[in-house]
Amino acid sequence: MRRSPSVLSITQRVLRMLSIDTCLLATILGKCCAMRPSGNAPLLQALATALKERRNELGLTQEDVAGAAELDRPFITMIEAAKKQPTISVFWRLAEALQLNPADFAARVDKRYLESRARAAK
Repeated sequence: MRRSPSVLSITQRVLRMLSIDTCLLATILGKCCAMRPSGNAPLLQALATALKERRNELGLTQEDVAGAAELDRPFITMIEAAKKQPTISVFWRLAEALQLNPADFAARVDKRYLESRARAAK
């Protein structure tokens, strides 16, 4: 049996087609779709660094990654600036867009995170 798409998924597709950032729109409408800020800034920075480094290794633009992951380019910008914390499903899509399996992408993030903790401990 085929499920009909939800109103939210249809709305998100239309907004993507119009290149409207759904989080920005939700904020304008007074509805919060963003997650609570992370209490672990070094981890967000490690993710930001791993994402940007891999994107540059592949010669991809933020727009390329956003398109492959079915996200808005401003969201990629915010992740790379360590200002947004992606959900696990977005993390999975980012890994695929970066031509990595999620475990390899997580290992890259973990490596940078451990390096930052080691630096902070000195």
